[in-house]
Amino acid sequence: ITDQTGSDNPPGTEDTVIVSLTGPSDVVEGETTTDYTVSLSEAVPAGKSVTVALTYSYTTASGTDITEVA
Repeated sequence: ITDQTGSDNPPGTEDTVIVSLTGPSDVVEGETTTDYTVSLSEAVPAGKSVTVALTYSYTTASGTDITEVA
């Protein structure tokens, strides 16, 4: 965000960037391979990067047939 006009305390609406993730809500193991798209409501300034932390949940038939990889 390159439009700093004053203090960031408290952050204003000009300090807000919305992150959107689009893709299927369910994926069937072994049957589906899919991509997800991450979009930002504002462009990232040149030379800068954005880090987004994601969390996920899952359901398995036995509760023990998955190995999570971060």
